[in-house]
Amino acid sequence: MSIPTLASHAALSLIEEPNSSTPLSASSFVLKVLKVTAYHPQTDGQTERQNQELETFLRIWVNSHQNDWATWLPSPQFCYNNLAHSTTGISPSTALFGMPAYDGYNTCLKPKVPAASEFAAMHDKIREEVKSALCDSKTRMKEQYDKHVCDTIPYACNQLVWLSAKNIKSVQPSKKLTHLCCGPFRVIKKISTTSYKITIPLYWKEKRVHDVFHADLLCPYVTPYFKNQVNDGPIKVPDMVEDDNQEDT
Repeated sequence: MSIPTLASHAALSLIEEPNSSTPLSASSFVLKVLKVTAYHPQTDGQTERQNQELETFLRIWVNSHQNDWATWLPSPQFCYNNLAHSTTGISPSTALFGMPAYDGYNTCLKPKVPAASEFAAMHDKIREEVKSALCDSKTRMKEQYDKHVCDTIPYACNQLVWLSAKNIKSVQPSKKLTHLCCGPFRVIKKISTTSYKITIPLYWKEKRVHDVFHADLLCPYVTPYFKNQVNDGPIKVPDMVEDDNQEDT
């Protein structure tokens, strides 16, 4: 994804919250509807990464009052659109136009005014520093992100899983003494690469609890080794709070 000049050619995406209904027909406007799960609205990471790149550049070059950032936007715009991305291996300019954008500096003409040469050299140096800063920023962000992120566990249909109770509101007075997990619940189907629909109690649905959860909130159910540890009774889940805001779970 590129910024301003190339972004107009990109398709539009519509992020949809759980339990929401799109008022307009997405197909009529050639929109791609992206489903999100509560507490994990990670559907527009491309734009977030693009903004992080811009922030890195502006943080380096803006003045102490931070009131001249708008004047610096053309430089990071050009550098970002002309910089090869790790995902595609090519720059947005090359992907869209088939060639890198002309930087205006690699010319056989020799300027006759010394000040013009100094000005061109200064901007050439700035562009190289910007490219270096963006590459260093990408490397650091990837290292930090990889420290806390691992591949999600794939779950099959009808598989029993535990559901983390950290986002489940309970009427019990102390959350520290409340069960850490609820269930086990059965996986109904896989919604996306990181989201699953599971069977939840009917009274959870009456409290407007969505039945699609991120994979990070699930863990595999392991059958107890001893038979007397198997609970043949109803599923034990915390009582839900009488709260209309419970739909955020």
